Amino acid sequence: MIDKLPGRMIELQGEATTAQAQHLHGPGRFLRINDAVAPGRFSLDRADGLDYLEAIGRMAARHSLRSVRNVFG
Repeated sequence: MIDKLPGRMIELQGEATTAQAQHLHGPGRFLRINDAVAPGRFSLDRADGLDYLEAIGRMAARHSLRSVRNVFG
């Protein structure tokens, strides 16, 4: 159980940040776009793979454009 604590703490921090953004901007003015990658693919202390990470972000943006326009357009 204790080995799962750091991951759970990060999850809770993300949930709290999402709730704060929704509160500040209103639930109708918030859109979260998540794209999953394989575990271990990227690391916070390594810079390799940044081009691939950028490509993932651009692809997610293209696929989410309609949702973004519906919320913010």
